[in-house]
Amino acid sequence: MRRLATFSAGFALLTGSVLFAHAANSPLIVWQGSVTVTATTAACDAIGVSTGDLITSVYRPRLVADEPSSAVTFILGRAAHIFYRKTGPDQMTGNGDFTGQFINSRGTSIPNSQTASFTGQYKFTVKPATITAATKSITITGQVNSYFNVSGCTVKFVGAYQPRP
Repeated sequence: MRRLATFSAGFALLTGSVLFAHAANSPLIVWQGSVTVTATTAACDAIGVSTGDLITSVYRPRLVADEPSSAVTFILGRAAHIFYRKTGPDQMTGNGDFTGQFINSRGTSIPNSQTASFTGQYKFTVKPATITAATKSITITGQVNSYFNVSGCTVKFVGAYQPRP
């Protein structure tokens, strides 16, 4: 009986610290909106993205140290592409490298569901330059290369975001 009580107390302590641990902003605070494609390179023709396209987007800047890295997601009709900050300013307010991942129209991550990532560079001008939980609106003028993992495909865009309720 003593072993069972010790196990139960240990399990309760473990589950309390592991299962219920979370970031300070849990659920994570995000801003949603859309981006308009303002320019593309010729290499982007292969995937059908072009100037004037409107893309749903979510911007998740890292607000506190225990949150995941900042990210921007582009959501298309049947696919999505997410850019995770790898290097550069913490809230993706400048230039840096990203690790990217996308989900195709069949709900599978590409290129491989086990190692679905690739890299590229981003260049973002974010206003305001520092984002807090109280920020009411955000604009991003930016570009990403290796868009949808296509070598030489650079997409320039302007985006507007509001807090997600």
